[in-house]
Amino acid sequence: MKKVTVVFFILVLFASLPYLSQGLTSNSKVSDVFTQVDHNIGISKVNLLGSIYFLFTNINISIEYIQLTDNGTLLIDYIEIKGNLSNVEVTDQLDSNLLIGLKYNETSGFTKITFQLPKVLSIGEKYTIQVYSILPTETSEGVRELDLSVSWSRSVSVFSSTIYLEKNLILYSTNPQPQTLSVIDSRLRMTWDTINLESFDLIVEYKSGLTQQIIEVSPSSWHVGRISRSNTKIIQSFTVTNLLTVPIKVNITNNLDIIDIPSDFEINSLSFAIIDIELDISKDGEFVGQITFLTNVSINEVDIPVSLTVYTTISPWTYFMIIFSVFAVALGVREYRQYLKSKNKKQVTSPEKQVVQDERTVLDKLEGILSEKELQVMKEILKNPEISQSQVALRTKIPKATLSRIIQRLENKRLIIKKSVGMSNKLYINEDSPVFKI
Repeated sequence: MKKVTVVFFILVLFASLPYLSQGLTSNSKVSDVFTQVDHNIGISKVNLLGSIYFLFTNINISIEYIQLTDNGTLLIDYIEIKGNLSNVEVTDQLDSNLLIGLKYNETSGFTKITFQLPKVLSIGEKYTIQVYSILPTETSEGVRELDLSVSWSRSVSVFSSTIYLEKNLILYSTNPQPQTLSVIDSRLRMTWDTINLESFDLIVEYKSGLTQQIIEVSPSSWHVGRISRSNTKIIQSFTVTNLLTVPIKVNITNNLDIIDIPSDFEINSLSFAIIDIELDISKDGEFVGQITFLTNVSINEVDIPVSLTVYTTISPWTYFMIIFSVFAVALGVREYRQYLKSKNKKQVTSPEKQVVQDERTVLDKLEGILSEKELQVMKEILKNPEISQSQVALRTKIPKATLSRIIQRLENKRLIIKKSVGMSNKLYINEDSPVFKI
């Protein structure tokens, strides 16, 4: 009887082996997947900001991590964005480069962006990173389509997205529908808010309302005004920006014989070039005309009006100002002498209450509170008052997106002032800041 029982159990065991092995294999796979998911850290907040232009879209994703347990390891994470992306930046608030991997999967059509936090977080600590990218768009019968799909490696506690449709674009449809629609500075603003999200899928269809602009030229006009022939020429720098995702060639023409036009030049995709154009003022007279910028990919041209008056004689107004200045100086000397006599003592001039310090002293002060790239930008502004934002980008070789964030932080710290002049942004030192006072 015992032998029969033993034999029965052996037969049952052999019969159960396939099911047991299948169960062990299944548990092993679950275990492997579990070890790949980091449960020690979560995403507390994600903000996705996008600006849709006619041929491409700028995407800026802000991800806030929060440490849940004490695991003592550096976080390596990734997100996936639909499309074959090559121009990608991953930074933190100090502009540190956190990107460690970029791989496009032809099967899924997604680009995997892998990055690593620069330090180990303590329990409850939060850390924010920025993922910046440029997405191309597709065309179908005159209507362009942005297919924005983003997935994260873990669930997001709070998600918000703001998409701007830039000027001269017409919205056809969105899927899903935005929760709010508004117009800000002639741009259509769409927002979405979602909780506990692991991926975000959005399709926006739009069309150009006006003729598509290929290049942007700044300044948009050149009004020299009335000028004496004390010099032989005047030079104006123009910033020409390529708004397309392909390289273009630019040709410049004009209808004034006093303008020296440079030869044709090429601009890389989504980049800019600074071109110097000379005015020959060896002749007297009033000159009105235009400079025309034309690309090899469009018949649409950009016209820059030019106007100036060149003279050699001194105007009556100049004579009046000279006589008035002499009279004012004489009157000032007379009053000063009377003041010395009445006081019967030497006048002691008091120093200015506030004096802007020299460049080296200011940079020494800022060295401990600014990052290396912020110091780079401050140095260029100190050396070149009224420098444009595009010129800072050219001299420092800092990407435009990174430079915009640096300038925003310097403005927030009240170190600089940004003013729009024509089509460009001029940067000035904020002399009211205590940093620049003795």
